[in-house]
Amino acid sequence: MSSRYTRSDVVRWKEADESRIQLKLAQLHDSSFHGRRDFVLSGLHLLHEGLGFTYVALEEPEIARNHFLASCQYVEQLFSLRERGEPISPGRLTAGYCKSWLVALAIGENATASSLASKFKREDLPAGKRRSEIEQIALLLKSLIGCSEDFHDEELGPPSSARSNDFKYYLECLDGIAERDEERFLHALERAADNWLIQIVRTHRGLPQSVCFIHGLGLLRLAEQVIGKPIEVSNVLIPSSFFPSSRNQAA
Repeated sequence: MSSRYTRSDVVRWKEADESRIQLKLAQLHDSSFHGRRDFVLSGLHLLHEGLGFTYVALEEPEIARNHFLASCQYVEQLFSLRERGEPISPGRLTAGYCKSWLVALAIGENATASSLASKFKREDLPAGKRRSEIEQIALLLKSLIGCSEDFHDEELGPPSSARSNDFKYYLECLDGIAERDEERFLHALERAADNWLIQIVRTHRGLPQSVCFIHGLGLLRLAEQVIGKPIEVSNVLIPSSFFPSSRNQAA
């Protein structure tokens, strides 16, 4: 733990993020606030996600789960702004929010994951460009969650061969899941976890995201759903015992 964060870091995160949430909530519910609601909702998403990690570090699973769920729900509200015709900053709705789908899957909120994936539309992909790796991940993840009916490969730009260090091996994990190949999936998941650790120490040391590889747990829970059985992992970076699935508990 000491290489990624300290106990004093955790205390600092909790105090700072909880006070910031109150400020954002006041803005959200203030009828005289003239700022952008999409900016406020995005901020609440990030603050609750940070507190989710904080309470994992504090070993409070229910509180952590509640914050992670709130984080996902604010993403859902953010995408709902479009349905209500409210203004949204250019580039605000991006494929990168598919990370929240994985968070929802990680904490067993499958209906929330499906709802979030369903709100990601064709217009959220840049027109006439090659699909980035995160866009490819979002499309495949959307399909595996079961919300791919509004996308067709022939209508989308071709995939790019460029790779993102932040999402390295996610596509390999999803390919293993799609093929129901448990061994291939587990091999890719271990590589994704190793890469996560390299990246997190380099870019997020001392920040809440350094607590655990929550996206890896989301990938694991998705694999269990698709393959149809519990899958054991022993990687300490993936909090599978902290957020056990009903499938694992019943096994």
